[in-house]
Amino acid sequence: MPNFAQIKRQARHDLHSQLAVPAVLTRTNPVVSEITARLHQNPFMQGDIDYQGYTEREEDYVRVILAQSLNVERGDRLYFPDYNQTVVLFQRRPRTDDSYETWIVKEVPR
Repeated sequence: MPNFAQIKRQARHDLHSQLAVPAVLTRTNPVVSEITARLHQNPFMQGDIDYQGYTEREEDYVRVILAQSLNVERGDRLYFPDYNQTVVLFQRRPRTDDSYETWIVKEVPR
C-alpha cells in the first residue's frame, strides 16, 4: 500500500498533467518544441487564514509548472496560445518532487 508521500506525489503529477495547456517552448538556442505546461497567474498564499486571519507567506509571482523533464534554461520562452501570452523563464524554484519543476517567469507584454 502506498504511503502518504507517494499518494501526494501521484496526486500532484495527475493534477498538473490534467490542468496543463499547450505551449510552445523556444529555447535560447534555435530549437522550438510543442509541449504542455501549467501557467499559475494567481498569488500563492500559505497559512491558516481562517484561524489566524492572515497568511504567513504570500508570493505574487507568475509561475509555470512543467511536468516533463525538458532541460530548460533561464531565458527560454514559453508561448501559451490559449492565453495569447508569452513568458520568459526567470528562476527555477527548488524541487520538492521529481515529477515536475516550477519556474518563476516574467511576462512579455502583448
